[in-house]
Amino acid sequence: MDRQGALADFEQMVRFQADYVKMLHGLSDYPQFEYEKRVKAFLEWRDNKKAGIMTFREKSHTSAMTGCLAPVHHTPWLEALDDSMADFLATKE
Repeated sequence: MDRQGALADFEQMVRFQADYVKMLHGLSDYPQFEYEKRVKAFLEWRDNKKAGIMTFREKSHTSAMTGCLAPVHHTPWLEALDDSMADFLATKE
């Protein structure tokens, strides 16, 4: 609680959360992954949100588990009115 109370900015908060998850992970049998990649993705998400509150959902990120870059969704978020699984997973040319 002392460490949490001393956090000064968003990045420190994200790193604190990553350390906490890492500690919990040590108590489980969940597959290993790189925590720094998760921190990086979360900070990129924050930067994308700052750069465009209406467009940050259209950014693609790399999975910390697989290393694969997710595809960009075929429709801009504001225009994506069909929230069905079929449309979400569809690829449009």
